[in-house]
Amino acid sequence: MGRRENNPDCDPRGAALPPSADHRQEGGDVPGTPCSLRKSCDPGNIPSRKVFYGYRAAEARQLSHPNGRPMSVEDTDLLAYVDGRISPEGRARVEAAVASSPAVARRLAAMRASALPYAEAFERQALPPMPAHLAEHLPGLLRVSATAPTTALRGRPRVWWGAAAAAVVTFVVCGGALKVWMEKSAASPWVEAVASYQELYARETLSSITADQALTQKVLSDSRAAGVTVSIPDLRSTGLEFKRVQRLSFRGQPVIQIVYLPRAGDPVALCITRESSVPGAPRFQQIGPMRAAVWHDGALGYVLIAKNTPVDLMDLGRRISNGAIQNLFTAVLNAG
Repeated sequence: MGRRENNPDCDPRGAALPPSADHRQEGGDVPGTPCSLRKSCDPGNIPSRKVFYGYRAAEARQLSHPNGRPMSVEDTDLLAYVDGRISPEGRARVEAAVASSPAVARRLAAMRASALPYAEAFERQALPPMPAHLAEHLPGLLRVSATAPTTALRGRPRVWWGAAAAAVVTFVVCGGALKVWMEKSAASPWVEAVASYQELYARETLSSITADQALTQKVLSDSRAAGVTVSIPDLRSTGLEFKRVQRLSFRGQPVIQIVYLPRAGDPVALCITRESSVPGAPRFQQIGPMRAAVWHDGALGYVLIAKNTPVDLMDLGRRISNGAIQNLFTAVLNAG
């Protein structure tokens, strides 16, 4: 037993391992002969450990071809098999390898587990629009690239003009995309505070609340005195029912929260505070699980925010910012 355990060419159970190149050259072993009966188990006939371990390292990636030569099964072949981009001959080779090698079967299973629909997920994302400054300069940059001279100068083609223009376009595009990404991801501190507060809301928070017109007018009057003049948008046409308005505070500044309950999904809130900034159209921001449309009118900052809602926040934000939405209580009085 001691002699068998010290022999790297012997399986602990006594089964014969595949013959190494050293064995074939010496003309000794017969494949399949039990270790206890093989002369190779004699210490004098033990092949080098380098040969044995080299065989074991290659075992996971090779299988025997009918003519006796090793046939390689690379990761690229397995990946092409998983993606359905392999030739019929390659498919047969991979399937033969999987059937004869548990190691190859495990590698194939791991690649199948990683085959996730990344492209489909990316296609469903709402991409930001191209920045205006990039749209203005891009045609000129592309025109320079298209009309760049390519005639020879001192034996060398003048292709560097096109390469330089392409590099400029790449820099501008990447710079513009980075700027848009930073604007999209960097929320104002008060917007982040609103998002954290609104994340606590559930349908049950508002389902039993009935709008109180007298209390609403008092909150609006107090807010106007504090420098935040707002009205309650009438969003009933979009399936949003007004529930209440309340005055919050962030770093000593009033924040007015107007809350709506949709027919389905979580509550939607419109929050307003004093914030001097350049007027602009609504832009999308993702703050944790909260989705938001954020904009300014020069003196006030607005955020229309919700977590799980079928409401198109960006479209609704544009309509509110453009003044296309009527005041709720004006609409009620006119209807009466």
